[in-house]
Amino acid sequence: MINFNLRVTTDSLEIITTLNKMFIDQSRVLVWQNLGERRIVHNAVIGNIDFSAGHVILVPSESHKNFDFTGPHTVYMRGHEKSILFKRESVKIEKKRILVDIPKEVRMFEKRVNPRVKLWFNSPYLGVIGIKVNSSSELRKEFVFNIFDLSATGVCFNFNFKDQIFFAEGTEIQISKLGQIPFKKPLEGRVVYLKKVEFMSQGVRFSRIKMGVAFKKPVSEKIFQSFR
Repeated sequence: MINFNLRVTTDSLEIITTLNKMFIDQSRVLVWQNLGERRIVHNAVIGNIDFSAGHVILVPSESHKNFDFTGPHTVYMRGHEKSILFKRESVKIEKKRILVDIPKEVRMFEKRVNPRVKLWFNSPYLGVIGIKVNSSSELRKEFVFNIFDLSATGVCFNFNFKDQIFFAEGTEIQISKLGQIPFKKPLEGRVVYLKKVEFMSQGVRFSRIKMGVAFKKPVSEKIFQSFR
């Protein structure tokens, strides 16, 4: 039997990118409910993630099966491959799906699947990203933001408040450059969170916006290593 050391994380980008990767890969998720001394267990996959509503939708891994959980008991979920474990008490359970709020705190296996490079607020590394001006036009607006941190499956930018109005959870973006690496075919990603943060630099307090972006496809190891 393999024993894993678990660690607790509240890193929104790490949680979202892990769930998003599980969704893309259709990794199996173990879901169970404790009823006294009895445990009801089902295999599931992530059927969809609604970033705007903050929900994960789980469906049976075998379409002909149903969920038979009952009552208001806590439901536990554990990813088989992507090193994540969390429980939710507020869930909507139906025969063919479970609607779960995206967790703000999870337990991760200590051996991380996607190591992260921390560059921090005053990072000299910049990212060039573009968004559509509106859904009915191909016109794009371009931004240059500092890169706060980076992994193979996502990136976190930080920027001034004036640009916040152009972004929301779920905004589709294209990244044409990360650091010194340009992309002939832009990387595609989706905004998974925005939050205000404060930090100190040379005795002065600054306020910025941190924006987490999950890549639709992981970046290559060569690109990731260039930031180390």
